[in-house]
Amino acid sequence: MKEHQDNLLDYRAVSEMTGLPIGTIYSLVFRRQIPHIRLGKRLVRFSFHRIAAWIKSQEVNPQISKSTSSPMNTEDQNGKA
Repeated sequence: MKEHQDNLLDYRAVSEMTGLPIGTIYSLVFRRQIPHIRLGKRLVRFSFHRIAAWIKSQEVNPQISKSTSSPMNTEDQNGKA
């Protein structure tokens, strides 16, 4: 039974795990934007594995531009800026 309890996190632990302020975690729960378990009217816990998967799902992959022009290049074709 102890191993299952270790997998449930409180707000503080999720805040430390994500680096987000506790207030942000409360807001994400209220907006149902983070996986959570409501064990009572006010008691909320989080699955360690679901939070780890949620963090991974937030990853943004960079887009690779196929354009040859650089956004830093402000000169036109005649060499004028």
